[in-house]
Amino acid sequence: MRFKKLLATALGGLALFIGSAGSARADFIPVLTSVTPIGGPAPFTYTYTVIITQGEQAQSGTTPVSGTTFAGGLNAQADYFTIYDFDFGTSAHVLTSLPAGWASIIAPTGINPAGVSVTGSVTLGGPPPINDDPGIDNITIYRTGVTVPGLNTFVFQAQSSVGLVITDGFSSSATNNALNGSTTTSDKDQNGGGVFVPSTSGDTFPAPVPAAAGTGVALMGLMAMGRRKSTKIA
Repeated sequence: MRFKKLLATALGGLALFIGSAGSARADFIPVLTSVTPIGGPAPFTYTYTVIITQGEQAQSGTTPVSGTTFAGGLNAQADYFTIYDFDFGTSAHVLTSLPAGWASIIAPTGINPAGVSVTGSVTLGGPPPINDDPGIDNITIYRTGVTVPGLNTFVFQAQSSVGLVITDGFSSSATNNALNGSTTTSDKDQNGGGVFVPSTSGDTFPAPVPAAAGTGVALMGLMAMGRRKSTKIA
């Protein structure tokens, strides 16, 4: 099964990735760490670990909207990330678990940082292209509480009647520590990458890895994403 091959590749490179995590070029990295119950019956609970990478922070602010960037200290928009095309199926289109200090938006399109293509087009020096299907809802999570510094993680859950997964895309916008409060340079870093989401055209997700592995599990999941890699574009 191709997912087993992806996990084997992830294990082989995990130590190298962790060793360079401090300089990893990303902001938020959402990683699917488990789907339960394995094999059904529905509904299936999708558990994601979200990494706020070192050198970044998650700030609260105004509700994010698509395609906007503000200059440095004038940026009043909350930091956020979007997971595209999460097929809830017949389950309620809501998150079943989200920590305090975070809020969510479920919508068929957006929310997209400026410079992240969601039409499948390739941007020079940008992340892999994302195809946002307007017929399938997206999940956007944004900060509403106190500032959270990286390196940090949190977990959220959503349910779906679909028990198969496929690699789709995510995008994010977070505050760069070094540029925070600048009045001349945008202090927002933006990226895009790949993440597993439920899809009727997908495959069975691997058995969950023990939670005791902590952040390493999330990083292993990141490396198991296959073709897509998170890439800084701003």
